[in-house]
Amino acid sequence: MWAYTDEVVTGPDSYDKEIKVRESRKTFSVKEVSGAWNQRHVFGAWLTGPRVSTYRNSNNNPLYLFGYILYRPNGDADGKNPQGRQNSYCNNPGTVAFPFDLRQPGNYRIEYFIRERDKNYWEEASWVSIGSISFTLTE
Repeated sequence: MWAYTDEVVTGPDSYDKEIKVRESRKTFSVKEVSGAWNQRHVFGAWLTGPRVSTYRNSNNNPLYLFGYILYRPNGDADGKNPQGRQNSYCNNPGTVAFPFDLRQPGNYRIEYFIRERDKNYWEEASWVSIGSISFTLTE
């Protein structure tokens, strides 16, 4: 679900965060999103994964990364190239603020992927699709 939120680090592991949802739904206006940003809230979607301490690699870093493709109303798609795909650790939970353009209202869709951090290649085969969500930005 899309929302504007506040995000705080919890405990000694800075990868683990708590999300306080301010407003959650599938349609937001440009004015609402701008207002949320001006009040220092995060606008985006959140992904809930296991606590980082649950799965660590040999270097004691979070084992899993998630990535996404953001499909824009004009047909562009950020993150289609798997080697340049935006990615981050799977926090429990973690928010992602997406680089959409407030001058481009319309329907957006995000497809989530997950991969093991220790894989030594970044081709599409290393990413596993785990679902998608959509939202609409109105004028």
